[in-house]
Amino acid sequence: MPANLKKTCSLCGGKDHNVATCTLPGAQRYRDALRSVRPCHLKRKARVLRGDGVAASRKPGKKAAFSSPKAMRSMKDMKKWQKKQRKWYSGTSEKVHSSRKDRAQETPDLSHSVDTQCATQTLLAAGFLTKLDTCDKCGHGGLHGFFTRPGSKENGQLYYRCDVKECRAYTNVLAGCRWLKNMVRFRCINPSRLYLTIQAYTHKQNPRRQDATAFGVPPKAAQCIFDHLRSMEVQAAERQLKDMKLSGQIEVDATSIRTFRFGASSQSFAPEIRKWQAKHKNARKPTHFICHLRVAGAIERGPAGRVLLDVLPLVALTPGARPPTESSHDVNQTRFFEKIQRGRGTRIHADGNRAWKAEAKKAGFQFSSVSHSRMQFVKKVPRKKLFTGTQLLDSFWKILKQFVVSNLRTRGKFDRRVDRRLLDQIKAFMYRHNAGHNLWKELGKLAKKSRR
Repeated sequence: MPANLKKTCSLCGGKDHNVATCTLPGAQRYRDALRSVRPCHLKRKARVLRGDGVAASRKPGKKAAFSSPKAMRSMKDMKKWQKKQRKWYSGTSEKVHSSRKDRAQETPDLSHSVDTQCATQTLLAAGFLTKLDTCDKCGHGGLHGFFTRPGSKENGQLYYRCDVKECRAYTNVLAGCRWLKNMVRFRCINPSRLYLTIQAYTHKQNPRRQDATAFGVPPKAAQCIFDHLRSMEVQAAERQLKDMKLSGQIEVDATSIRTFRFGASSQSFAPEIRKWQAKHKNARKPTHFICHLRVAGAIERGPAGRVLLDVLPLVALTPGARPPTESSHDVNQTRFFEKIQRGRGTRIHADGNRAWKAEAKKAGFQFSSVSHSRMQFVKKVPRKKLFTGTQLLDSFWKILKQFVVSNLRTRGKFDRRVDRRLLDQIKAFMYRHNAGHNLWKELGKLAKKSRR
């Protein structure tokens, strides 16, 4: 049956009008009878305007059309929030105002699942704890342990006890944490919680202090432990960048981690602005500059290939300019070719940048490259059972950009240059990659070497 297009009269069957305008004799009586049975069939009731005066004379407005899904989502969230607030205001539901202390008490403490004696022995074996020999109070007594202090309200704490009868002082086991320089009080941390916190740091790519609250560690204490572990990684990465030697098939390349902007009158980036003015003497100075945070890398091919990372100098660019490529000055500043062992089996692989090729030839290394601008990513080396390219380093850049926290600010809060925490994350990633799956043991060695 065809659909009614509202132009066919249901009374006489005419197709040029409907029942509301039908002129058939008796049509008016039919419409009156129809209104008495169904009042809203032909005519809708007009909207009732509340108030009087200007409000009553105003026409009813149309509903706003939300074209973007984001606006629709925000409106849905607002409706839900209003519904919850109305329920709470009417008394049908109770609104709970929980403080930070209440939330901390509600968080389950999972540190009881680990035996304190076993956690202490594991920390001592790894190097995160140092066994104390002499009593700090009397200075000449020996220490024996581990003991739980009688009458102590602190759960999970272990102590050494002095063997001198006149002293008998108790010393906390965590006093042997030489690498926790600012951690003086140990009321909120015991060996089990320390063990689980370090495990959370080593087993996660981007550990947060919220990961340690499940073990009963307060957020500030967890952040203090994470900061000390990160500082040890950064210092170890700086030593590796200075002393480590690479060998074999080496891939070299650079990438941009972040892009940020600064004003044309910025004092923090005055050297970069002066370099741009010296290069573009007759050009008009823009209102702001664009800068790329570039990182250069050299990585060994192989399953356990080590890597060296170094941050390249900043270059001021006008908005819309192409990203800068590596220059000979940038390659020389990395000093990568001084950290590569010479030999017959050593070869440098690059992506077609001329600076890498020129400096590798000067250093006397075998060199081969591909041309990314020609969509060439892999090429066979003539008379060698080798393929050249930077496929390994390109995949390494992807992992590095995932490791660097996206919500971390690029510019520092005080010096307004590149934030030190961002540079520390790049160094920590280099150290973690070189440590491989032995990060727990390597961090234990660093903690053992550190002193208060």
